[in-house]
Amino acid sequence: MKYIILKDTIGMEIPIIFPERITHKAMAQHVQHLLMRETQDSTEVVSAGFCSVLATCSGSSESLRISSRPDDSIALSFNESISGVPVADVSEDVVRALRELVRRRG
Repeated sequence: MKYIILKDTIGMEIPIIFPERITHKAMAQHVQHLLMRETQDSTEVVSAGFCSVLATCSGSSESLRISSRPDDSIALSFNESISGVPVADVSEDVVRALRELVRRRG
């Protein structure tokens, strides 16, 4: 996974995590444009790089009217070498181990 951290005009940092197939520059430009449109606030990129994530997903989005799925935590926790692989195509032992890690963090 890749990340960028933006800082707005009041000093609030905004971390963004995204897949490796998207360039840092493209993500920064799109997020900055979106934030300008939504909040009328400009931002600057203060940091960028690569990261690994162990996610715990829950809840739902009111604006999209959709809930998180049970395997979202697993999908977001995969590193880029196996991201994009359907959970059904991954060894059941790997899926069980990841579910247990997510449950423990839960």
